[in-house]
Amino acid sequence: MATDRQDPGYRKARRTYLVSYDRAIPTLRQADHCIGCGQCMVHCPQTIKIPDELHRIDRYAEKLKQDPAVL
Repeated sequence: MATDRQDPGYRKARRTYLVSYDRAIPTLRQADHCIGCGQCMVHCPQTIKIPDELHRIDRYAEKLKQDPAVL
C-alpha cells in the first residue's frame, strides 16, 4: 500500500494498486459507485459499515489518481 511519496517504492506501489484495482473489480462495482443506501449492511455478518468503507477506498483511490507523480 502506497502511504508516503517519500517512500522509495511509492510510485511502483501506487501504479500496482491502481492497475490491480481496475483489473480486479469491474468498473460498475468499484467503490465510487456506492450511493450509501446501506442495503448491503444487513447482509454483513461482521456488521461492517460497508458504505463508509467503500467511501474510504474511493477517497484513497482518487487521491492516488490525482497524485502528480508520474505513473
